[in-house]
Amino acid sequence: MRRWPSRWLRSLLIRWHVHRWETLKKRKGRYARVAFDNSEHKIAALPAEVVMALRARAHELGKVVPSEPANQALLDKLNWRTACDPWDLARFDDARQAVKEYPARARILPTKLGNVLRATEDEIVNETGEDLLTFALRRRSWLEPRARLQHDQFRTRLDMYCTLVFIALGIAALAIVLAWGKPPLIAPFIMIAGAYVALAVVAYQAALGSARGYCTILRLMKDATPQEAQAS
Repeated sequence: MRRWPSRWLRSLLIRWHVHRWETLKKRKGRYARVAFDNSEHKIAALPAEVVMALRARAHELGKVVPSEPANQALLDKLNWRTACDPWDLARFDDARQAVKEYPARARILPTKLGNVLRATEDEIVNETGEDLLTFALRRRSWLEPRARLQHDQFRTRLDMYCTLVFIALGIAALAIVLAWGKPPLIAPFIMIAGAYVALAVVAYQAALGSARGYCTILRLMKDATPQEAQAS
């Protein structure tokens, strides 16, 4: 079966994002292990099985249950991050946040923007069991007025920045076409094209920021109740 260049490009981009997702997951695990191992000496005074349980959490080795109830009570009050250095945790938190912006492996899309949105949408559908469109239409009214306004603003900005990306890329492509075969126009039109490509990149980053804000509001909708709307 014949495959068009766009399908090849889509497949290539999805493969790249799958590779990046897998790399980020490995990096997150490595940073967690490094953060804990570098600070393990600070909790050496704790019971050995408590330290072992904390290490198992940090290394994602499964749940370790202390044999003594007192040690279990102590473990319940602790987190493997407690004694870690902030500079080690910063790397771990960055990698963890990057992983959270991807959906499940089988659901990965060819663009970062699409993955940010799909990760949140899948989270909502899996937790609520509702269709996303029904969820948004029904629960939007449950938000406080300010949150509803922010929802609309983020959605409008997302649409606007995405449109701006395509317009900027279209103008850049048009500038190159107009300069083709006309040596006196090549230099200025290439500069114009470069400026619009830069604008497209900036607009795409702005779209990502708006998407993250929109996803935050969607999570608020997931946790909202009709009583909250009535109280406001």
